Formats: sequence, structure tokens, C-alpha cells
Amino acid sequence: MPLIATAQQKKNALLSGLALIVFALLYVGYVWNDPIGPRGGSWPGIFFGVLAYAMMLFAGFLGVRKKVRTWPLGKATFWMNGHIWLGLLSVAMVFFHTGFQMGSGLALVVMILFLISIVTGIYGLAVQQFLPKVMLKQVGSETIFELIPDQVSNLKLEADNLVQSVCGNVDASLEPRSFLEIKNENLEGGIAIFEVTPRQGYPVGRETGLPFPNLNSSLAPSHFLIEKKDEGFQVRTLVPEEERDRYPLEIGGEVVEAAELPDRTLVRAGDYEFEFQYAPPIGSATLKGYYLEKIRPFLELRPSKEARIRFRTIEDIQNCFDHFRKFLPEGSFHEVCNYLNVLCEERRQLILQDRLHRWMHSWLVFHVPLSIVLIVLTLFHAVFAFWY
Repeated sequence: MPLIATAQQKKNALLSGLALIVFALLYVGYVWNDPIGPRGGSWPGIFFGVLAYAMMLFAGFLGVRKKVRTWPLGKATFWMNGHIWLGLLSVAMVFFHTGFQMGSGLALVVMILFLISIVTGIYGLAVQQFLPKVMLKQVGSETIFELIPDQVSNLKLEADNLVQSVCGNVDASLEPRSFLEIKNENLEGGIAIFEVTPRQGYPVGRETGLPFPNLNSSLAPSHFLIEKKDEGFQVRTLVPEEERDRYPLEIGGEVVEAAELPDRTLVRAGDYEFEFQYAPPIGSATLKGYYLEKIRPFLELRPSKEARIRFRTIEDIQNCFDHFRKFLPEGSFHEVCNYLNVLCEERRQLILQDRLHRWMHSWLVFHVPLSIVLIVLTLFHAVFAFWY
């Protein structure tokens, strides 16, 4: 809410200034003519005290007005203007009431609460003038604050799906090895992972976790042969015909001599069983590793401090992706990298919007309850002062 920019606010400032001058003249006359000096118990002191409390009540009534918007209590701008200008004017009335003394006991407590309430209110007024302009300038697409968690979840899901489209399951862990690396290993009870042509990004086979019988590893490659066929792969048995009953080749539970191998096909060759999977193309391990280690933590609802620092500004994000893009093959990987760049910038803006929103409203956590306590204790202070 602008304070000085509009004609209405200029009028409010002028009226408040004139009122301050009038009350200041009254206070000076009171001090000049009172031989004892200013004090809260004198009639002028009581007058300023009642006036200050009335201004506090009017300023505090803004909260009631916000709770009952349907009641015919006037426009919200009227109450907001009164909250601001009468709240500021009440500072002078309070000091005129006390004779610029802090007091003691309950009066001191009330004075401290009053000053804290005023300071937090001025802080809130200042950030309400400044931060919306910053948000408008730095946050390209503002989101409703309550929907930010949902938006963050959507960004992460979109990024996961994007990486998964070229790298496979982002949560899967697969470390392929070639035939030559495991040819002479003891496969009994172990994990066997076969990669056909790793440099070309062709299929891999991975054991399904079923128990392994005793099997001479030197016979494993001789049971079957996986070979390239058109755009896919096929498997065919290498076992002599007279031995195929002993070492059958089964694809999907059916005994065959040769068959095509779609992705994630269950293969059984004799006593050996594994799941055949297509290996991710070249560059997928690099992209997936960087995504899981650097990018995904930044897309979480509560990003790590390291991730926040890494992608603090739009320039930081651009520099990171420009450097990382050099390690990826061109084509679909660069397209994915570019889109992840956009998603990270959206996440950065959501982080900034969340921070600015909290700055704009966190002061209310102190200002509102303190103001309520202040109004109640001020009433007790007045009652006790009259009674004693």
C-alpha cells in the first residue's frame, strides 16, 4: 500500500502532521503552566493517555475488520489508513501522557510492549512498500504462496520424467560389465550382469535375484548367443541339439531355439536365469549422475544449502549448465539439459518468492500478538492507576 505516492496518502500525512502540531502545542502549554511538571496522573496526562488508547483501539480494530469482511464497517482502505497514521500518531500521545518517561512496574512493561509493537509495525510497513517491487522485478511468474509446495513437486516430477526418458529409471542402480570381465568368474550365488556392446549403448542383461545353482562360468557364454538384429536383438541357443533338453533356452517360459529380445525379457538358459535390459545410450550415466547429485537436490521442497549456493542466481544456473552440456552428446541430451535449465530457474524463482513472502509476513508473528497483549495490559494499567 503506497504511503506518499497517492493524493489520499498525502492528505493523510498532512492531517496527521497538523494533528501532531496541535497536540504538541497543547503539551507545551501544559508543561509550561504546570509547576509540578508532566505526569500521567494529571488531567492533561489522562487526556493524552485516553487519546493514545483510543488510537490503539482504532488501529487494532483493523484485525476485526479483516475477520468480518461482510459487515458494513466501511472500506478496508479506510481502516488500513487509520491503522497506519493513528498508530504513528499514538507514539506522540503516549510520550505526552508519560512526560517522556518510561515509568516503572506495569507502566514500564506496557511502554516496552508499545515500542516493540510500533517498531515491528514500521518494519512491516517498510517491507510492504519495498519487497513487492523486488518480487515483481525478480520473479517472472508469481505463484500463489500456498501452492508453492505443489508447484515444487510438479517440477521435480517433470524433471524425473525428462531424465528418465533418455536414461531409464532415475532411481535404478545398474553397473554393467562386459562378458570378458565375468567370463572366468565364479557365478555361484553371485550377481551376473551382461553388457553386449557397452560403447554403442546396446542391451545389458541383469540377474533377477533368483538363487544360482552350481554353474561352470566357462559354460555360461556357450549356452546362448545374444546378437544384433535389425533395430533390436535376438538370442539363440548354442547348445548341441542332443543336449537341449538338459540346457533348454526359455524366453518368457517357452522353450525356443532363437527369439527376439525386447527390453526386460526374462531369459533362462539351462540353469541360468537373468533379465535382459537395454543399456542406456552413451551420456546417460553422465546425465543421470549429475542430475541425482546436483540438480535433483535443488528441486526438493527443502533444497540443501549446497544446492542453493550452486544455483543462487540465474547466471549461476546458466554457467553450470553451459559447462555440463560440454560433457553430453548432442541431440536429445542437449534438449533435456536445456529443459532442466528452465526447470531449475523456475525453482530458483519459487525459492526467491517463498523467501520474500516470509520476509513480508514474518513480522506479523510478533506484531499481532504483541498488539493484543498491549491493548489488554494498557486497560489493566489504566484501571490500576485510577484505583490506586
